[in-house]
Amino acid sequence: MEHDKNYKAYSSLMFLREHPSISPDITGDSLADGVWFMMAPCCKNGRSESGKDYISINKGDPGWEKYKDKFDEEYKDCPDEEFQSVDVPYEEVYGEPWAYDHMEYWYEITFFVFDGNPYESDIMEQYNPKNYMRYGGPHGGALSFEDMAIKVADEVKEIYGDWNSYPDFYKQTELKCQDVEDYGMFEAQNGLEVNIRKWKSNDNYVDVNQGLINLRWLKWFIETDYAKKEWAEERLVWKKLVKKIDELEPQKRKDLLKKYEL
Repeated sequence: MEHDKNYKAYSSLMFLREHPSISPDITGDSLADGVWFMMAPCCKNGRSESGKDYISINKGDPGWEKYKDKFDEEYKDCPDEEFQSVDVPYEEVYGEPWAYDHMEYWYEITFFVFDGNPYESDIMEQYNPKNYMRYGGPHGGALSFEDMAIKVADEVKEIYGDWNSYPDFYKQTELKCQDVEDYGMFEAQNGLEVNIRKWKSNDNYVDVNQGLINLRWLKWFIETDYAKKEWAEERLVWKKLVKKIDELEPQKRKDLLKKYEL
């Protein structure tokens, strides 16, 4: 069972690394650019080490009335304050000092939207962080790194789609244009015969940049119920960005792809 979970976690990480919404690979992060995570030492009550001295209690939380005197004192000059919160010593809340019990793995998902020219040939521009707008997504935690990876992948699939940058967002004509002929030959080096692979240039090669892949994904995403509900205002901006797919495509590129149409 553990063996199966480990492999599922591995598959989840590979999925995240190839997803067009969270992995533009602008930082080279080993997990995924759009997945932040941390290990959090926690007590048996699920409180992290950062809360070992004080626990923040919000008015309206279950059992907050127990600390009503603290709220009255803290907000005596503004009793009608809409949001009220007080810090209560950990030992007062739980009757014992904070003690490490287990590790939790917390995560937060961020997705990216490309705001540059999707046909820009300069690779540095395609992976320049300034050309990507970041948007916050779901966050949560798990009791192991493997469970966290699986949980993150499941959420990404549910919200941002079960996609892979390659080949889900490539046109068939683009795949054909990327065929590169190669041949191998043997060459002696320092008395040893080694296989040296040489490449024959493909004059009809067509780039499919990460920015273009991201915008093609965005074109799908803005029509999802999730985007319509959670990102209503942003969709107006995104729709303008998606137009770049057609408006900025060079004529030479169009002509090359047309040659490969069935």
